[in-house]
Amino acid sequence: MKKKLLTHTILVKKAQILREPLKQTTDIITVLNSYETHIILTIIWNNLKYNFTKSENQKNNDEKIKDQMKIIFQRNIKQLAPLYAKFFKDHKSNNNN
Repeated sequence: MKKKLLTHTILVKKAQILREPLKQTTDIITVLNSYETHIILTIIWNNLKYNFTKSENQKNNDEKIKDQMKIIFQRNIKQLAPLYAKFFKDHKSNNNN
């Protein structure tokens, strides 16, 4: 089942119809449990469904997507920590170093 799901997400990625950070979901989908996979697929589906209509709330939607993705990363920090920067390129640290 995971292999078939991975194939589908690769096809969506190649079609270039998803925005960041959803483009990178093929890198994490095999690590996630079934509930987290469901969350990712729901996010992707909603993104595809509303991607072609310009929404005034697009910035809010993007922030909601990033927040949901960050929660999944926190739950799987051991496996996904090296990929955090790839998913959240605009993340700025609060450190003043």
